[in-house]
Amino acid sequence: MSQNLMRHTLSVESLSTTTDTEPLADALSEVPGLEEVDVDPATGEVEVAVDSEVAVGDARWVLRHRGHELA
Repeated sequence: MSQNLMRHTLSVESLSTTTDTEPLADALSEVPGLEEVDVDPATGEVEVAVDSEVAVGDARWVLRHRGHELA
């Protein structure tokens, strides 16, 4: 694991309607450079630890591709 991880919180407006967050976490875990994923449907937040800004963009793409709207 990289020592220089950056933490980002992505607000996902449609996450509160999702009860099964496991597939989303699994999909995000496939993003290169994304080391940690924490999905909280109660707050609508997805917290990620990444090694680059590129990984944040890729995580946003995965969320949008799965039909989620980002705040």
